[in-house]
Amino acid sequence: MRQMWVMAGTVNLAWRRELAGTFGISQRAVTVIGLALLGLLGAVSAFISGVIPAFDEISPAAARRVHLVALASVTLVAAASAVMFQVLAPRRTSLTVIAQLLPVSRFVTRVGAQLPMVALSVLTTLAMTSPSLKMTLTGGTHLLAGLAAVGALVVTVHAVAIPLFNTAVWALRRARLPLHHGLGIAGAVVLAGAFAAVWHDLAAPAPTSNVWWVLPHRTAAEALSSLPAAAVLAVWTVMALGAGAWAMSVLPEERVDRPSRLLARLPWPSGQAAARVWYELLVLVRAPQYAVAILFAFVGVVAATVLYGATGTEVVRLAASGLFLVFFFAGMQSVGLTLPSHWIGEVLLARPAAWAWPKALACLLAATVAALAALAVAFTTGLLVPATSVSLLLLVLPAWAAAMLAGALVPYSHEQPLSVGLTAVTTTIVYAAATWAAGEVVPSAWLSALVTTAVLLAAYVGVARRMTKRPRHG
Repeated sequence: MRQMWVMAGTVNLAWRRELAGTFGISQRAVTVIGLALLGLLGAVSAFISGVIPAFDEISPAAARRVHLVALASVTLVAAASAVMFQVLAPRRTSLTVIAQLLPVSRFVTRVGAQLPMVALSVLTTLAMTSPSLKMTLTGGTHLLAGLAAVGALVVTVHAVAIPLFNTAVWALRRARLPLHHGLGIAGAVVLAGAFAAVWHDLAAPAPTSNVWWVLPHRTAAEALSSLPAAAVLAVWTVMALGAGAWAMSVLPEERVDRPSRLLARLPWPSGQAAARVWYELLVLVRAPQYAVAILFAFVGVVAATVLYGATGTEVVRLAASGLFLVFFFAGMQSVGLTLPSHWIGEVLLARPAAWAWPKALACLLAATVAALAALAVAFTTGLLVPATSVSLLLLVLPAWAAAMLAGALVPYSHEQPLSVGLTAVTTTIVYAAATWAAGEVVPSAWLSALVTTAVLLAAYVGVARRMTKRPRHG
């Protein structure tokens, strides 16, 4: 056990040292900033939960219904968070390869390397599910009971979802599927399983079964008012942790994937500026994690069209509009993907941060092409109407700028899985805070979007210049 915690601490230390070296700050500052970001995300979530009333005077049947809906929502958020972190994280790092040469078990290297990222995913999920926690207090539930039920459920879902995801990836890779296809399909399988587990409790007007111990979210709902159910929930959590850790330790190694040759047959542009944009574009679209993020967003739009056709609910249209943000958020990886080679352009062109604008334009181009394809599907099926194009543009322009700034503040790293989570969290916080602040100051929606985009891009260039003050070695 001690070796496993040492491995986890080494992963955390290596990431903090890399990020501190990039910006010339202390490791303690990196830790403080990371905790502040998570705290801010939790504060935003708590603010949102403040508008949800906790009814004390409510019938036991109605309270149980609210509890089931709340904890089913926690299950979906936890599964989505676990899948997102697993999809975006590097599958192998130099540290894990070296650890395999040491006289320690596979259990220690696998689980220890995963612990920091899983802990970050759990904390992010807890911060995002405070509205659901507020709903668990309906009917006079004690706060500690609600916290225990939500916390145990989040841990249980992660312990089940992560091994399932990695097992599916290994099986698909054995079938010789490319890495981005394997990641995408495995993520879809896990999310579909989570949705299937909670669907009846979300859709039915009343609980569909009295067998509460079969599924973790039902057990958690019962545990809010029953001591035996709380004991069963504890057993659920312990068993899930044990089985998940065992599954990760016995899972065989994945085969090494061949580098992507996407767009390899197309000629390079002749102009210097266009060639730099093309280089950034190639690096971005060939990254498996970027391809999976775009694939997920596109599949989400297709699923929304099917759901809207079946239900006709306007909420689906609103959710579909939000999915288009993912196309532009995905560019947050770009800065980290080319970080070791930034010095080349700076030396050849004698300009600080010479990579900044070509990278931003490449991310905008890739996101626009993918989003237009999804938009065509949405328009064809009637999910969205052409009049919504303007409102979508107001959403996605600041999202693109926020992704560039967050990607520079917390660069993605092939070697550090922790960078993935904090980059995504930073992107979400920057976008939400900037758009809210601009909306409060600027009355016009168009002007607000343009001002937000301009300010975020200016901050992005400023951070990029700060990064160039320290030499980078690839």
